[in-house]
Amino acid sequence: MYHRDYFIRMIQQFMVLLARLAGLKAKTDPEVILMETENGLRHFTGLPPELIKSLTAASLASILNARQEGDYTTLAMTALLLKAEGEARVSIKDPEGVACLQKSIDLLGYLEVDRLPIELRSSMNFKEEVEQLLQKPW
Repeated sequence: MYHRDYFIRMIQQFMVLLARLAGLKAKTDPEVILMETENGLRHFTGLPPELIKSLTAASLASILNARQEGDYTTLAMTALLLKAEGEARVSIKDPEGVACLQKSIDLLGYLEVDRLPIELRSSMNFKEEVEQLLQKPW
């Protein structure tokens, strides 16, 4: 019961963070988005953002899946946060943005979306959007 309550609370906190990021994106405030995504990566994965960005998608998926015992929620959260960070970095012409976007769609390949909580499933349909962003010249 305790594990389920913790899990529900974690999903609620993450959805609040996504809403906050959407509001910041609408205000075009990329610096605050970058700060929020780095804090979110640290909070929801327990890993330093620098480590997350330095690992390959396969290594990151392996670590997160092993830590969560087959629960794909943290992996999905990481993909969404990397997408948000990538979009913010691309908007300020930071070349690291492309790497974040690429890793976010690479992580999708390691997800079993049907095993995600319903709250996250609808947020995972971003592959085409990111692929279009990656085709633009930076």
